[in-house]
Amino acid sequence: MIKFIYLSLFIPALALSIFCYWGMFTSSGASNFDEMAGMVPIFAGVLAFILYFIIFIIWTVRFFIKRKKQGQAVSQ
Repeated sequence: MIKFIYLSLFIPALALSIFCYWGMFTSSGASNFDEMAGMVPIFAGVLAFILYFIIFIIWTVRFFIKRKKQGQAVSQ
């Protein structure tokens, strides 16, 4: 179940990251997103960062919960 959650967050984040890179750093992407439309790849990058951060938070919380449970099992 947790792998499904990771993948359901990671795959869109990866797609948004690729879109952000294409829209900001390639000549064809920059020509498609000029002036105000250039905000679209920037917001895609921000959203990708938020998704990566959520993945990191979930992983960190699960790591510390698992570590705490292992510590309690050893001490008992």
